[in-house]
Amino acid sequence: MRYTVFFLLILFVVFSACSHELPSPVPDEGPDNLNRELKLEDFSMPESCAPCHPNHYDEWEGSMHAYAAIDPVFIKMQEHGQKETDKKLDQFCIQCHSPVASKLGHTPAGYRQEDLPPLALKSVSCTSCHSIVSVEEHKNAGAVFDPREGFRGSIPDPVSTPAHKSIYSELFTSSDLCGACHNVVNGRDVIIENTYTEWQSSPAAAAGQQCQDCHMPAYQGQAAVGGPVREVHRHTFVGVDVALIDDFPDREEQARLVTELLRSAAQIDVTAPDSVRAGGFFPLYVTITSLTAGHHLPTGAVADRQMWLAVTITDQATGEIVYQSGHLDANGDLYDRHSEIAPNLDYDLVVFNQQLVGETGDDVFFSWEAFDERTVTIPPLESVTPRYFIRLPGSVQGPLNVTVKLRFRTFPPFLLRMLALDDIAARLPIVDMAEWEGTIAVN
Repeated sequence: MRYTVFFLLILFVVFSACSHELPSPVPDEGPDNLNRELKLEDFSMPESCAPCHPNHYDEWEGSMHAYAAIDPVFIKMQEHGQKETDKKLDQFCIQCHSPVASKLGHTPAGYRQEDLPPLALKSVSCTSCHSIVSVEEHKNAGAVFDPREGFRGSIPDPVSTPAHKSIYSELFTSSDLCGACHNVVNGRDVIIENTYTEWQSSPAAAAGQQCQDCHMPAYQGQAAVGGPVREVHRHTFVGVDVALIDDFPDREEQARLVTELLRSAAQIDVTAPDSVRAGGFFPLYVTITSLTAGHHLPTGAVADRQMWLAVTITDQATGEIVYQSGHLDANGDLYDRHSEIAPNLDYDLVVFNQQLVGETGDDVFFSWEAFDERTVTIPPLESVTPRYFIRLPGSVQGPLNVTVKLRFRTFPPFLLRMLALDDIAARLPIVDMAEWEGTIAVN
């Protein structure tokens, strides 16, 4: 029999569908109205930036900013959401995944991917960011664009060029720029993403550190061909997502950078007895410490994420696995309530993510269905300690090999199968963020 004395019963991933409609919040006044005079021709395709800014273009081309509107998971979710809400979802999702096209009216509710103008398919492109003149709301694509004056950036003394006017903007040195899209609430004010707000009260913010310090690290280089060597910033925008399209540029390098980031984000420390009795209880304490100063762990679209503990105890004498938690079923799913093979088998499962709640209190997954949310994440630089009390078989001989891993993936496979993305579900990468191994004697 297993016992858990943590918050384990509430740490489940969310997801089952209901069809509550969510009108898209379109304010009478605000950023959208301020952008109405612009035309698609006012913006440039990112390829036109490449001759003068080859390094930044190459970095962007393999980034999640370039991937946002062509992500197959996003596309399927969009189709599902527009159908479920009878197109009332409208611009809610696409306004951040392709902000310029959305604000200029080129992504009508129920749009077809093949009908989008080329700039819309460039997702969060060069001029999407570098034409931002202000952020009116730190949520839901609350930026105001105007490329007609020129393009803005973080260099205080940009070199003049006949290509365009270059303008220094203090906004580009601040997390406020990122807050336009990295906070999301639905039409019922349910928090869907909260990264910018998490940063505001974080140790990183208190120390004057901005989002760009980690996600756009500085290096010595040229902002443009022929320009001076100075401090410039990477445009890889590394986070936790990886491209799930085979022919997307720099997939392997992107995966390497994501793995490197995740493995620097947390550590685990395990407290266990030196020896245990066959047939007795084995107490195991796993302390997870966030090494991330700027936001919670995990962050972003945490209803989609799975960060969990995997614990395996093996009898060295027989090779038998005598205990498991956080293992996967034949479909690749955790043994939580959503396993199609053995739901709720893993009583001790520890998962960090967000649970979205529907109108009647049922679990839902999609943002437009949510009436409430319950989030279990680790605050910046803080620790939590799940505790396991494991009854050992009387036949165990020992010694016992104990393996503990903190694991992460961007989606649960069952969700991708719900969206008819079985092929992606079958090859979704898992990153081991931290791990611990030990050997325990058996009396």
